[in-house]
This record gives sequence, structure tokens and C-alpha cells, in this order.
Amino acid sequence: MIEGRSGGGQIYFGDWTAKGVRFQSALTSHRILKYLADEEIVTELTNSKALIEQNIGDPVDIFCYPNARYPSGKSELYSKCGYRLGVKIDNEFLTPNTDRYHIFGTGLGSSAT
Repeated sequence: MIEGRSGGGQIYFGDWTAKGVRFQSALTSHRILKYLADEEIVTELTNSKALIEQNIGDPVDIFCYPNARYPSGKSELYSKCGYRLGVKIDNEFLTPNTDRYHIFGTGLGSSAT
């Protein structure tokens, strides 16, 4: 279980993980990376990864940029933190030259089923 951010209650993920859902990172505080120093980025990424892995027990190797805002030129930093992919929400096509830390993704609202 992990403490819920909005309601202060606990969230149980066992039912979801038993059905094959993998939880990944959106950072600990959901701060926007492009406004943070490298040291703060490392703290956000490593703390979020550790929190999810310790509480859910699954490996975390993908993160999503909070609020779809991201800095460029930080791929080596993300890799050193143990991430394999970074997902952004931009309407761009994937090409052979796409940075693996800037993969296009889509968001689901809280009413998605």
C-alpha cells in the first residue's frame, strides 16, 4: 500500500498488479523537470523509482514527464537513474532517430475504465 496524495488514504495496488498492470514513475513530487537542477532531477527520479519498487515489488524503468514539460539533453542522466524510457505527451512521430527518453505517450483521465 502507498499513501494516496489527494485523499490521504491508502491505495492498494495488489489487484491491479495481479492482472498484469505495471506501475511506472511520474516522479515523487510531480515537479516539472525543466525547472530543476540536475541534482534535483536525480533525487526526484531515484526516490520515485525506489518508492514504487519497494511498495509494489515490480521493477520501474519508465517514467512520464510531469505536465508534459521536459528538458532536452538529459538522456544520460535518466539512464544513470535506472530508467530505460521516458514518455512525453506530444504529438510527434517516432523515427529511428527518436531519443528513447522522449517517446510519445497518451494520458488517461481518472474516469477511464
